[in-house]
Amino acid sequence: SSSSSSSSSSSSSSSSSRCCCCSSSSSSSSFVQACERLASLLAKEASLCFEDRLLDVGGGCGDAAHFWTSQYDLVERVTSVNLSAEQCAVGRQRFDCVQFVVGDASSLASIEELQSCTFDKVIALDACYHFEARTEFFAQSFDLLEKGGKLVLSDIVLPPGVGGWKLALLRVLVGGFHMPTRNLITQAEYLAQLESSGFHQVRAKEITASVYRPLSCFLEKHISELGTLLSATTRAKFLIFAALLRWITSYQPPLLGYVVFSCQKPL
Repeated sequence: SSSSSSSSSSSSSSSSSRCCCCSSSSSSSSFVQACERLASLLAKEASLCFEDRLLDVGGGCGDAAHFWTSQYDLVERVTSVNLSAEQCAVGRQRFDCVQFVVGDASSLASIEELQSCTFDKVIALDACYHFEARTEFFAQSFDLLEKGGKLVLSDIVLPPGVGGWKLALLRVLVGGFHMPTRNLITQAEYLAQLESSGFHQVRAKEITASVYRPLSCFLEKHISELGTLLSATTRAKFLIFAALLRWITSYQPPLLGYVVFSCQKPL
């Protein structure tokens, strides 16, 4: 998962693992397959079909957008918004079937290319925890959707009851990975925010067990395989991230949950 490893309006750390895997290695191959499974899960939750106009938000270099385009025959029907102009440029070079737009997920209404657009589905895969104003993203996604349209996203949540030094340390750690600490909320609070934005049929599917441990194993194996090809800074970043994942999953329930949320704009 973290096809995260993905995205930014997402941070550079997450988008780098999505976009820069060495496809010749066995660990990278399995990681790409895991990313595709997550993308498939979000597409299923969105009831994505060939007639849809899809907005992909925080989509990094466009791997997920291209996957959905190819799997659902959405050529020229997918728009991918990302804060990084560099990643959008890479996406345009790689995938000419997707429209890449530079913009802030928290200010979709101000993006010129979206001014006259509406969409049937909005998907944000492993990106929302980076958004500076996530509730603004919810509200503006609502405005961009057709009636009956769906918003689907995967995101990080706090389990109930986490507090004290654990919560304080989590806030420090997530801040280091470009996640605003106000985005650290429980699943119940997250569902309430979606409902407050006007959505109904708000649902959550927890997939924590299939995300953090596999990602931690991938990072450690990938670092070992690439060896000196990685800079010392990059190696340190990945090792710290892998150690953080191990710490999070050493508790039951894990100190951070990973959840797929889906909701619908009323007809």
